[in-house]
Amino acid sequence: MTTAEGAPAPAFQPDAVSARYTTPVLVAHWTTALLVLCLFIAGWSVGLAKDADTARRLITVHRSLGVMVWGLTFARMGWRLAGAPAPPLPTSLPPLARLAARLNEYGLYGLLLIQPVTGALQTLYRGKPFGLFTSTVPALVARDKELAGLFHGIHEWGAWLLASLIALHACAALVHALVLRDGVFQHMAPIRRKRPR
Repeated sequence: MTTAEGAPAPAFQPDAVSARYTTPVLVAHWTTALLVLCLFIAGWSVGLAKDADTARRLITVHRSLGVMVWGLTFARMGWRLAGAPAPPLPTSLPPLARLAARLNEYGLYGLLLIQPVTGALQTLYRGKPFGLFTSTVPALVARDKELAGLFHGIHEWGAWLLASLIALHACAALVHALVLRDGVFQHMAPIRRKRPR
């Protein structure tokens, strides 16, 4: 994109401070990212466990992290619905890119709420006591092998979909940071860069 004189148009550069999300939103975002990473590591490590006891501990960690992500996601959604300000996207972004960004955001929120539910239903319908944090929860419903298998499948497919959306989200952030350099990445950057004098 160029100006009428043929010179390159200046890139969108929002104010480095006012364009950022608030500190609570930044903390919640990066905490969620860390918890989800640990969730994936714990979940996929179960199949690599050398014995049943290690696998059981990993599943307990996975479940406990899932409950934390679920609660944190609800808190984040409440914060957004209460009117937490969101920095605007640059006007240089085409409408399709804006739509894709919003759909990705809604998809991530949706899966972060649904995944713990499908995991919990899978666990409950096994009809056995299960570990959660430092406690053991007794069996709450009768065993239903078909429903347990159904929710296991949904949970597994949901995990792959969540991983795909996270990868798209991360790639878009890198494009904004390294290619477009339009200030969007700075909205949620974990480290605040000093403003030039």
